[in-house]
Amino acid sequence: MRREVAGGRSELPRRPRRYSPSKQTTILVVEDNPGDAQLIEAVFATGLSYTQVDVVFRGEEAREYLLQQDPPTLITLDLFLPDTNGLEILEWMNGDDRFADIPVIIFTSSSDPAHAKRAYSLGARRYLQKPANFGRLVAAVKKELECWMDPKLYSSIA
Repeated sequence: MRREVAGGRSELPRRPRRYSPSKQTTILVVEDNPGDAQLIEAVFATGLSYTQVDVVFRGEEAREYLLQQDPPTLITLDLFLPDTNGLEILEWMNGDDRFADIPVIIFTSSSDPAHAKRAYSLGARRYLQKPANFGRLVAAVKKELECWMDPKLYSSIA
């Protein structure tokens, strides 16, 4: 289901939040291309039926969402946004402990290794290049959510 919302960490989060399949999971999609956002939403709707997908189209909307809404379970973040870039959003998130436990998956058209290196140095969990097989994006999200569901699995990769 979709709801549009107005609007240096280099290690895994300190303590995983408990995830419960009976509780709805929220994924925040930060993507300026409406077509890509709609495709991501459709993929999540079929692959992750218990998930609410919230979409914002600008970096400032992402900041407002994070400050005003309950924290999402996970964020997919494009690097190239009209008002800022995803690396600046990651850096801003690093400055606030409230966002330390939110896994971020970069989903971008950038093939620049410097972007990937910087994203990982700021705490991104995955870096996927568009146009990618959207199945890879769903698989990456599912893997992150499994880490929250099973603390033993989380500790084995921490």
